[in-house]
Amino acid sequence: MCTTFIACPANVFQATISPTAYKVFLVLKSFDGKDHKIFPSKKTLAQRCGLGLTSIYKAIKQLAKAGLITIVSRFDPNGRQTSNFYQINETQDNWFAVDKSAVSPFLSSVELKVYSCLASHADTNGQCYPSQKQIAKECQLSVVIVYRVIYRLQQKGLLKITRQIRTNGGQRQNLYTLLSGLEQKEVGQKVSRKIPMSILREQVERAIRTVEAVFGGTSLSYIAESESSPLS
Repeated sequence: MCTTFIACPANVFQATISPTAYKVFLVLKSFDGKDHKIFPSKKTLAQRCGLGLTSIYKAIKQLAKAGLITIVSRFDPNGRQTSNFYQINETQDNWFAVDKSAVSPFLSSVELKVYSCLASHADTNGQCYPSQKQIAKECQLSVVIVYRVIYRLQQKGLLKITRQIRTNGGQRQNLYTLLSGLEQKEVGQKVSRKIPMSILREQVERAIRTVEAVFGGTSLSYIAESESSPLS
């Protein structure tokens, strides 16, 4: 039975590794089966992560150095090396579920790290309310970056943000809800209803033509240059 979640060991999330290495680990984990034989090519990893081959090489090296994976070289019958075999070094630590839809080329490594942090705090309903300061500390990021990333996660349909107000009128910590696949599609449809850039460009060009007509065919660039020139 295919699962829609990846079981992420808590010690991997807490490890001192880059967000890129963390993303590569989750992609490797997505290939993990009952036999624990993981042998995707670096090109496949790059495509699944949305990263370059150099970044994949560095991330794998970092994961191996941190003791999170073991790299085993493989060879064909002719002695030529094929794709490596990766063994995930399982631990007895706690783990949490990360939605596979979040482990995609369309989500940056930092966005995935913040999303995973929220997933590690989420209850059975996918809800949690850690402060942005706490998220920043656990992700080893600045609060400013966390603020921006949370907004992007909402825009990409992975997260719903609910403002919470205290009885005295003060603001409580935001309530974050990790969205399921169906909910993500619904949010994505709402986002897609925004005016496309092509239509916006057409509207701007139409407005420019209207203004130029008012000025008797004088171009806006000429007007802008005239207005910015010092008075004689």
